[in-house]
Amino acid sequence: MTKVLILDRNWNPTAWIDNIHLIDSSGNRNVWFYSLTKDYDDAQDLPLELFKKVEWHCSNLKKNGHDVSICMLREDPGMGIFIPEIDRPILDGGKLADGCIPISKEEN
Repeated sequence: MTKVLILDRNWNPTAWIDNIHLIDSSGNRNVWFYSLTKDYDDAQDLPLELFKKVEWHCSNLKKNGHDVSICMLREDPGMGIFIPEIDRPILDGGKLADGCIPISKEEN
């Protein structure tokens, strides 16, 4: 799986780095992939030095009183942007995690 940037949807990393493209949005999260061609089929792992640059900008935003709910580098989580280590405890606590859509199953 390709390593992507998951970032608070209030912030646009294209202002800080090149060749990053939006692939998915859910809740307050956006997923951005790295590619020189803008095509996900050509996506590459986001280089660590570029992620560090985004992380630095997010840190400065926080220091200046802005909210940045998420900034992480990880394998593409797929549709819904479910992040188990963040979302599972919330769901287990009976609450709805950011970006998660509840699906009910009908019993047959």
